[in-house]
Amino acid sequence: MTVGAGGRYLRATGLRALAQELRGDEVVHAGMRPYGFHAGNKAPILCYPILLGEEMLRRGVEPRFRYLVTLNDWETDGLAHPAGYPLNVTPSGRSFQHQPDPDGCSPGLVDHWESHLRRELAPIQERFPAVQLSLVRASQIRDADGMQRALEAGLARPQEVRLLLEETLKVVILDAPLQFLGAVCPSCRSIQGETSYAGGRGAVTFRCAACGSASARPKEALDYWLYVHLLGAAKYLVFRPDVWIFGGDFLEYRTVDFLDRMVEALDGKPPAMKHLITPILLGPDGEKMSKSRGNLADLPLERLLSLLRGVDESAVPFPQLSA
Repeated sequence: MTVGAGGRYLRATGLRALAQELRGDEVVHAGMRPYGFHAGNKAPILCYPILLGEEMLRRGVEPRFRYLVTLNDWETDGLAHPAGYPLNVTPSGRSFQHQPDPDGCSPGLVDHWESHLRRELAPIQERFPAVQLSLVRASQIRDADGMQRALEAGLARPQEVRLLLEETLKVVILDAPLQFLGAVCPSCRSIQGETSYAGGRGAVTFRCAACGSASARPKEALDYWLYVHLLGAAKYLVFRPDVWIFGGDFLEYRTVDFLDRMVEALDGKPPAMKHLITPILLGPDGEKMSKSRGNLADLPLERLLSLLRGVDESAVPFPQLSA
């Protein structure tokens, strides 16, 4: 299945095909929540860039791409929803950007995991010295035009986002609560409250349910939490990657389809990037690995690379990993 001027490249066979097409100097992107690093997310974040570099070397092409990892600090793990309606969310707590480091060794959660991630990604540059590694937080691109377009859509046109979600994910979304992003309280950093926006040059108003304060500020002057794939559309518009590496769950749940549709709605044309899709790695309980489910598992890098080099199945059970 092709998408825009790019295409979809599935698992080991797709990776080998993609490597035949690259010049070597592309922008390769992957995104992740800034906490937890295990076999499940090592596949797209660490292993597939290495495997892509290996295949390029087989062609005699030096991997010198810019490898961009975006940290989704403008997400949150505090979104409650009615049973059966996962996209009718009510936020609570704080976004990752403003959560403390639970170990107390860094200024915040994101600082902790960014330092950890830099260490984990070191093998990429050790193997391919010409690769340029960049880690960028979503909060660092707040003022970029692409992010502002995504914020405008989510704040002023939530029904448009809802329609695209319903069409692509084949889900039902209730009339209320209907929000796909919200502001962060400038006083206490809570995301629990009511965000309203008149559009255009009007202020974003936030009434905080945690501390009781009310604020009205320009859209560009606030921090936010965003629904992950609306955030993804913003990141595409800002960085225009040539290749985006997705975990297999993005394909399974059609969220990659929504991302493409949202980009087209904001940009006027489909994304031109190539989509490289990894297998889903299942935890010991047979489910997709997730910190919230407590089913995380890990493997040494070389064992994980050895497995992924030949996997074309959509999901890999953990017993196979430990064999």
